[in-house]
Amino acid sequence: TSVIWSGAKTLRSSHYHERDWHFLYVVSGSMLYYERDVGQTHLPEPMLFGAGQMCFTPPMMEHATAFPNDTVLVSVSRFARDTKSHEEDVVRIPFLSLDALSWR
Repeated sequence: TSVIWSGAKTLRSSHYHERDWHFLYVVSGSMLYYERDVGQTHLPEPMLFGAGQMCFTPPMMEHATAFPNDTVLVSVSRFARDTKSHEEDVVRIPFLSLDALSWR
């Protein structure tokens, strides 16, 4: 489990996990969540999650997050979230750029 703080108009993620999964619970602020099957290249429509809402990311699902405002979220994952364990399972990909976003 990790508590993650993201500043307004920032991006995170742009990766997928080979075996791990996680829930993302928004404590405060809001999150634009994007996901697509591994290997896809289109920019999917974002899902907006606000305080008190949660999403699930399964293994082998490319995902990215954007934060319109300062946001605190909790990530609960299958495996340990130490740097070594996380890096062994994550595959970083080009997904989102700040230029591609229209902030809501």
